[in-house]
Amino acid sequence: MKERISKNAYTTLEGHTSFVSSLTFNSEGKTLASGSEDNTIRLWNIITGEHSKTLTGHTGSVTSLAFSPDGKTLASASEDHKTIRLWDGITGARHVTLTGHRYNVKSLAFSPDGKTLASGGWDETIRLWDATTGKLCGTLTADEDWWFNIIVFSPDGRNLASAINNDANIYLFDVTTGELSDTLIGHADKIESLAFGPDGRTLASASQDDADIYLWDIPTAELKTTLPGHTGQVKSLVFSPDGITLASGGEDETVRLWDIATNKYLQTLDGHSSDVESLAFRPDGQVLASGSYETIYLWDLS
Repeated sequence: MKERISKNAYTTLEGHTSFVSSLTFNSEGKTLASGSEDNTIRLWNIITGEHSKTLTGHTGSVTSLAFSPDGKTLASASEDHKTIRLWDGITGARHVTLTGHRYNVKSLAFSPDGKTLASGGWDETIRLWDATTGKLCGTLTADEDWWFNIIVFSPDGRNLASAINNDANIYLFDVTTGELSDTLIGHADKIESLAFGPDGRTLASASQDDADIYLWDIPTAELKTTLPGHTGQVKSLVFSPDGITLASGGEDETVRLWDIATNKYLQTLDGHSSDVESLAFRPDGQVLASGSYETIYLWDLS
């Protein structure tokens, strides 16, 4: 496979003092939120490339961030405690703190309609919260020792794909019934990243067992294909809003772009000097943000 290398990051955002573990754009695409192992959340003005605000209060690594679909609320979780914090997506003021998990919260996801916030924790539960009131409205209970590291909503909001800390499977939950609906088996080690395609038929996954990306057909729960190319573990995955492109970031310090229609490698975005831990597409699909140690790059994909 011939490498097509590009170094077209048009902006570098600096200020964090450790790895950037989570990235998310607001619905307008003007604000990027970044969470870091330095215990802080930073808000960035994407138009000017300037840092606009730092949200403090967490006393442990920020493990997950999620903007509500309307951009009015930013949710955050960290390793410091068992709580989730909701912030004003514009001003950065803290709204409310959600309590209920017994151990660390590792992953957050808003439902596509913005009504529900899901949280995955190390207490064998996925909790569903009313995103408006902050009240607990449902709990998905799993087996003992299921420490949820990753949860992602399907585009129709009916299913949650999840990965746990101590095995290599991917678990699909029916949000309406709260029941486990399917299990995707194929990886040999802990799952590092999950991403649903916008059509809801394709789920991308990566794990610690190899450097390949797996693409699953959700209606049949079968593996469609694998995408080889990274030379180290793949740490982050994200689909473009139109579903045409998949971006992957890895410990080989690169971001790779893939054509999902043909399952072909497109290009390597090179420039990071450490593991690429997080990725996020701007809602228009024209900008990709990638986070590594202390640094966020913005790539012009237009």
